[in-house]
Amino acid sequence: MPAPLRGPARVAAFATVTAALLGAARAHQAVVAEERRRPVFARYQHAWYRALLDLFGVRVALAGDPEASAGRGGRLIVANHRSTLDIAVVGWLFGGRLLSRADVARWPLLGAAARAAGTIFVERERRSSGARALRTIREALRDGATIALFPEGTTHVDDHVREFRRGAFSAAADLGVPVVPVGLAYDSSGRAVFGDESFPTHAARLAGGPGVTVAVRIGDPIRVEGKSAALVAAAHAAVQLLVHAARRDCDALEERAA
Repeated sequence: MPAPLRGPARVAAFATVTAALLGAARAHQAVVAEERRRPVFARYQHAWYRALLDLFGVRVALAGDPEASAGRGGRLIVANHRSTLDIAVVGWLFGGRLLSRADVARWPLLGAAARAAGTIFVERERRSSGARALRTIREALRDGATIALFPEGTTHVDDHVREFRRGAFSAAADLGVPVVPVGLAYDSSGRAVFGDESFPTHAARLAGGPGVTVAVRIGDPIRVEGKSAALVAAAHAAVQLLVHAARRDCDALEERAA
């Protein structure tokens, strides 16, 4: 496809796929018992994440098993945050519910999909919103759910993992659920990284480019019962090591492709 047409075509395809899968998921949910509605939506959600990655030409190089910690009760997935694509990558690999900033709920179409998926929204500048989100996370983990979040709180442009926000870790420590560390590294093209720019600029670069490669490293689950500070420290150190390993994977892939 000619480069000038690639971006508009991808955006149109993304809107079409999102609307179609959201409509199909809602129709399917309407004819099943209430306790089956979330699992039903999860299947459509997984297909949506995969379609999004394919549409935008995202190649995932994976090391580790996302299912290794699944099916044993609740788990908290924590990763570094470098791109809006992180959401699709982590969601496709692990499923479950994501923690997101509150304004996403108001985005056209994407906000409706996020709400339907059970996304937990938080306004970080409001303590009451943070407390409410933490209660939701705690209840979901207690019920055996997978919760995925990016504890740096926002995107950054390099491989240095910033300080983690601690809220969700206290729930994981209190409940004794595992924290699964994940490291992400994107190729050297810079197309995926979301830095000091507007979201439309970032999205246009992603849509118009030939695609990107992301290396993903999944670490061993971490359990530190009752000690949230120790859990935060262990998770942060693990994510940083995994990011460095993912960077080496990504560099090796680029060298072989050169």
